[in-house]
Amino acid sequence: HTGSRRALALYLERFAHFFRADFFVRKAFETLNSEAKPEHMGFRNAAETLYSRYRSDVLQGLGSESLLEHVYDEYFTELDVARVGRFFCWLGVVIEQEQVPAEREGDSDDSDLYSPPRHREEDAAVESDDSDLFS
Repeated sequence: HTGSRRALALYLERFAHFFRADFFVRKAFETLNSEAKPEHMGFRNAAETLYSRYRSDVLQGLGSESLLEHVYDEYFTELDVARVGRFFCWLGVVIEQEQVPAEREGDSDDSDLYSPPRHREEDAAVESDDSDLFS
């Protein structure tokens, strides 16, 4: 196992960055939301439909009216990756760290695995401080 991991180390190191929480969630959302490619067309409408259910079920009706208002700042320039991460987790696009099966003993370096915040009661409070959610 160790030998094969060493042989793959070059590739693991090169591409691990793309699967870090902050990078993956941001890139996936911004790429799909841009609808620049034909296969991405309809994402915004689908995401809005899903967000209305998320708003009802998870945010208990307290969230912003639209997904974009919920995940961007008031000027629509800064994406709140923590909020998108929770939305993607609810959708099943990403999984919580606790759901990732453990590797064999001694292989526990999971520092690059996605670890979205757990759903908490504070999630319903839209104005909560999300700054520590990905630490």
